[in-house]
Amino acid sequence: MILVISGSNESLSRETLSKVLDKLPLAGLVRINYEAKLLIDCLQDASTVPMFGSHRSLLIEGMPEIAELKKLEHDFKSLPPEVKIIFWIPMDLKPNDPLTKFFTELSAQFYSSNKKEGDLIFNFLDALSSGNTSLTYSLFSKLRGKEVEPQYILGMIIWQHRQLIHAKLTTQYSLLAHPYVQRKLQLLLNNLSTEQIINRLEFLETCDEQIKNGTLSRSILIEHIMANFHANKNLSQAHN
Repeated sequence: MILVISGSNESLSRETLSKVLDKLPLAGLVRINYEAKLLIDCLQDASTVPMFGSHRSLLIEGMPEIAELKKLEHDFKSLPPEVKIIFWIPMDLKPNDPLTKFFTELSAQFYSSNKKEGDLIFNFLDALSSGNTSLTYSLFSKLRGKEVEPQYILGMIIWQHRQLIHAKLTTQYSLLAHPYVQRKLQLLLNNLSTEQIINRLEFLETCDEQIKNGTLSRSILIEHIMANFHANKNLSQAHN
């Protein structure tokens, strides 16, 4: 699991980091300042030995270099699922930033100290989940006005559904989930079966691949998702 905490406001950023770390056993936490060579060594060790204790958590402070991170993409993807890598980045990480796109590709969870933008994204997810068409399009337009890339939004929706499956299968929510996400999970868990959530996730991951290879236009992404979700909902009602 990769967590990305960003924000130029140091006090808010530290507060966000503290809330995330509160959910992790600090005894298993290794904290380093960003340095490419050191990160390479840590990632290689994390893949093979329990150097971080049983929970293997690594906190990386500082500004990563995108060129160096791309060289480590295979190492990130090879990490065991129990390893948590936390990047604490001292800047407002915009959705169209190359770092954001890189971490989105790795299905990272984002925690931003930029409260307004974070609220807007989660409000959009709420509207999409509830099927409120007019509000969904309105919030999507606002996000696009802030130069939020559709693929970043798609990554957020995919992450939300992975959280749903985890909650369904383990009967518990991720302690790291944003409060808005926890409330949304509670609502959706009552209305969707595990099979429906998995079908949605497979559909969303197909959308992701189609956007990457250019067979699905970014401009119709939300319409495409809403049409699928609406059909899924009607199918559910027909079976009930």
